[in-house]
Amino acid sequence: IAQPVPALLPKTPIFGSEFNEGKSSLDTAKDFTNYLGRVHKKYSGMDTANIENLVNRLLKEQDQTFMNFVREETSLRDTFYNRFVQAKTPLGEVLQELQSSQESPNRKLLSKEIFRQAEKEAGELTKKEVALASEKGDRKVSNEVSHLLKRQTSNNVTKIGSEFQVNTYTDNDQQDPSVASLSTGKFVVTWQSYEQDGSGWGVYGQIFNVDGTKNGSEFRVNTYITNQQKNPSAASLSNGEFVVVWQSWTQDGDLDGIYGQIFNTNGTKKGLEFQINTWVNNSQEEPSVASFDDGKFVVVWQGRGGQDGDLIGVFGQIFNADGTKSGSEFQVNTYTLNHQYESSVASLSTGKFVVTWTSLYQDGDQGGVYGQILNADGTKSGSEFQINTYTTDAQQFPSVTSLSNNKFVVTWQDGGQDGSFAGIFGQIFNSDGTKSGIEFQVNTYTIDSQMIPSVASLSNGKFVVTWTSLNQDGDLYGVYGQAFNAAGTKSGPEFQINTHTTDNQYRSSVATLGNDKFVVTWQSQYQDGSDYGIYGQIFEAIIPTSSSISSTTSSTSSSTSSSLLPSSTSSNNLSTKNVQSLSNSGNPYSTSSNNKRLITWLAVSIIGCLGSSSLLGYLYLRKRRSSDYSKASSLESIRVDSTITFELEPTIKRYHKEIGGEYFQLSKIDKFEAEDIYKQTGYLIVIPEGKRVIKHVVGKGHFGAIKVAQRIKDHEFVASKKVKGKDNMRVSEQEAQMQREAAGENILPIYNTVTLEDALFHFMPLAGYGNGETVQKQLSSIKNPNLVAEIIKFIAKDVLTGLKTIHEKGIYHLDIKPDNIVFSEDGTAYITDFGCAKKSADSKISAKALGNTHYFSPERFAAKKEGKMFDSQKADIWAAGLTLLEIYKNQSPIELLKMSRDLSKRITESSEGFFQEKLDQIEELKTAKEGTIWWVIKGLLDPNEKTRLTVNKALEAPCFKGLSKDIRFKLFQDIRVQNLIETTDTDKKIDMGNYNLVNLLAVLREEGRISEMQELIEDYEISQERVTPEMVRSGKNQDYRFSPEFS
Repeated sequence: IAQPVPALLPKTPIFGSEFNEGKSSLDTAKDFTNYLGRVHKKYSGMDTANIENLVNRLLKEQDQTFMNFVREETSLRDTFYNRFVQAKTPLGEVLQELQSSQESPNRKLLSKEIFRQAEKEAGELTKKEVALASEKGDRKVSNEVSHLLKRQTSNNVTKIGSEFQVNTYTDNDQQDPSVASLSTGKFVVTWQSYEQDGSGWGVYGQIFNVDGTKNGSEFRVNTYITNQQKNPSAASLSNGEFVVVWQSWTQDGDLDGIYGQIFNTNGTKKGLEFQINTWVNNSQEEPSVASFDDGKFVVVWQGRGGQDGDLIGVFGQIFNADGTKSGSEFQVNTYTLNHQYESSVASLSTGKFVVTWTSLYQDGDQGGVYGQILNADGTKSGSEFQINTYTTDAQQFPSVTSLSNNKFVVTWQDGGQDGSFAGIFGQIFNSDGTKSGIEFQVNTYTIDSQMIPSVASLSNGKFVVTWTSLNQDGDLYGVYGQAFNAAGTKSGPEFQINTHTTDNQYRSSVATLGNDKFVVTWQSQYQDGSDYGIYGQIFEAIIPTSSSISSTTSSTSSSTSSSLLPSSTSSNNLSTKNVQSLSNSGNPYSTSSNNKRLITWLAVSIIGCLGSSSLLGYLYLRKRRSSDYSKASSLESIRVDSTITFELEPTIKRYHKEIGGEYFQLSKIDKFEAEDIYKQTGYLIVIPEGKRVIKHVVGKGHFGAIKVAQRIKDHEFVASKKVKGKDNMRVSEQEAQMQREAAGENILPIYNTVTLEDALFHFMPLAGYGNGETVQKQLSSIKNPNLVAEIIKFIAKDVLTGLKTIHEKGIYHLDIKPDNIVFSEDGTAYITDFGCAKKSADSKISAKALGNTHYFSPERFAAKKEGKMFDSQKADIWAAGLTLLEIYKNQSPIELLKMSRDLSKRITESSEGFFQEKLDQIEELKTAKEGTIWWVIKGLLDPNEKTRLTVNKALEAPCFKGLSKDIRFKLFQDIRVQNLIETTDTDKKIDMGNYNLVNLLAVLREEGRISEMQELIEDYEISQERVTPEMVRSGKNQDYRFSPEFS
């Protein structure tokens, strides 16, 4: 029976203006009132007591209308209880607190963030109700929440209308959208569609009005339909027409060629499609197009097959408004060694144009971004220039646009500059190609990867950048944006672009619509019922001029705390959830057909959560609750900052995608699965407190993401690498075949390859300890260098054994480096990634063979300089020695050997004498005693290939005798422990077999909550034997040989 509601409630605004700036608690009450009322109408038979405490405990305000509504209309139990309380969502936390509040009225109130997230959750559900009501024409519901929708914007960027679907045809895949604004005020979107034209990929388009409604029907762009037409790029012409360019397979008589088509303003074709490239040998790919004020346009692309004298180069062609060529095809890049690719073009207000591209190894590291300004006739204006200032790792995927203040801006993806796997950076340039200001960071959220930017100009020199971000929206890839002032400073926070967040949304393209409006398009997985479809959203930017912004604002810095909490309400005001409801007929997991499965899952989840977490949670929370509330922040601060998916229908567990009837691909992983994966393989997936399921990607290969999978027949967890696209599938299969042929001791095996119609999946062991970079980072935290040297022994023996395995088969890796060495849980090292490998009866290989030049031997540099052959077996041995030295010293080869970052200089200076001089300065190599690990590494790094240590000779060294697998396992476990607790003061040992403990410690470490880590460790009695010099006996009467100076 419901208790009477107090006539007057205390005025202590817990959920009002104290933490919600500019928002009254009355609006908050209305949000909850409107939402609960509509939910109540959807369900029947609900009954509860004490719901009035929602007012008493949540609002602490007087709102008689709301209290009367609660008393008369709403309940908690049944659906509400199961949906929110047991699921432990923020709203569920609040409702649970209210339900039990009279039993313990003095209990501590929930945190501010819980209340804030509960309101957000109610608002998100309310928005879904509006969408459903709009479909039914219920204006009353829409009007009730109009104020809520207005609040769901950032300070400077507002969504105009709803997210809209671009493609009409939805079978198979629609991918890689390109959007261009038209001079008529409309815009056009083009994309590639699979099998729609009856033969592989074809290119399609759709014109839209400025409000996002379709203008006319979807149309096919390409006339020639044999084989593949893909990778479209579109640009508006000055007369209201537009042009689309794309690559077409075998149409020009060789491999890929570039073609184009001009369209009238209504989307009908003007004239015939035309060939763009003149040079037809090999492939011309990935075109980009930009138009001029006089009606002409320019197309640039990457050309393979030695057209620029080496591998891949950037080329262009100018066209008249009628599609006839103006002048000849021209080369854009001046520097031609290795690859120049991923080009982007923009016309400038001066009548010239600028081209940007990625250049491999030109800046001294993996990839850099370069540019060239060209005159209207295609001749070069000045020299090519480097765009990125920061050069470590790879900078790639540039996107360029001209600005309204006679400047231009370039954005690109950077591999690791912001501390994550990848981030987005930019640089503004004057019209003459000189830099205006400094390089700046675009993304604020820096966890995981932010990739593949697209940039468009706004008024007064302002611009907007969009990109793909991993795990930021709570479900794999999502699309985000950031508006900028003319000075390159951020205007407002970064914002989420996609409303629908289930599965993947990525590969964004942005175009300006005038009046500071812009449109973003992207591809979304499963949203239209097929694999991928194309979606869009229109925005309006309200950006103050740069003079109104504080000069102290830094565009390159980001908040560490906000990056650690990806769903913080302060960092993303545009983030909303929109999960589609599926009818039972279309949903294989509907409640009508899977009641037993659902009940079983719910029971296992609830019991499992209670059982596996009870001891850990009780000890931890008991310790915390006994301390002062202001001293330690609650674990709820981790939980409530997680973005949660909500539905209006009962939640059903989504099962994993089955691949070829043999594997499940685990795109989403819950805590129970994460624990099983850890126990079986040692691979740690950190699940934030309060999250039941997360999206997880192991890494990113050359052709696609690597994820966790499970073999159906024996439940073994493995790694799966998905490859899409016919060309990529072909190349990847060749690489995999080489790895299969190399199979043997210390070579990572490929278990299986499953080929589907439009994708293939490689399955291989899941490396529980990561790759060489992971080990290198963890070894860097060990203060005892002699212990590190002991670990290097194990790594060296495995790597050398792997080389012996492949060299005996006439296979040469050519790209040995820490990235390409992976480790199982017990510390065993395996060689992987055979993308550069060659098989030959003779070890002599052409100097054009690919590989990371940082690990090139002196003779390989000499061969590249002189265009001769080199001994690939000797080159692999050198690279192995350099890899071992890098892991031990935690320095790159450039730093270790003081080599130039400029590849051309490095080729010139890298003689035997140069390397010998640098190696002689490394203390461990100078004092190396015969038979020790340092003697081995010194021999592997002999600059004279004739006297360089062979693999067999190295493996006979005394330092490798008697190495025990048990000792290796303990060593690697020990460095894992030290890395986990290195920031704490405790010397207590950690049970690394306890996933719940390890996971929670990892969460606390990431949050910087060191004192709480120490408290947690002190609550456990743990037995984990560390390796000591006394561990000298193992195996069958074999001495484990520690270095003499080991202590």
